[in-house]
Amino acid sequence: MVNHFFFVIRFSPKNMEGFYGSDWPLQAKVKRKEMSSTDARYIFVRELRCGDAYEASTQRICEEGCDQIVGFVHYRFTLEEEIPVLNVYEIQLESQIQGKG
Repeated sequence: MVNHFFFVIRFSPKNMEGFYGSDWPLQAKVKRKEMSSTDARYIFVRELRCGDAYEASTQRICEEGCDQIVGFVHYRFTLEEEIPVLNVYEIQLESQIQGKG
């Protein structure tokens, strides 16, 4: 998970700096704290580049290093008025993955 968290911290400025503009340095600290919370959960998106995904075994993918993280979903399970809720905080994708449906 350490490598995954490094990706999240490294990747976020690429997508968020333009959105926050000059407020980004302050917001970056807030985001880092939010993203490193013990309540934070992630789903990572990987791009397979080894050919047909149905033919590629997990072991082969890991051995060849031919998949890379290209995005993530940051979410949390919380309670709101004693009702369990799933909150999606962020969905961030590399530009080459965006708009693919």
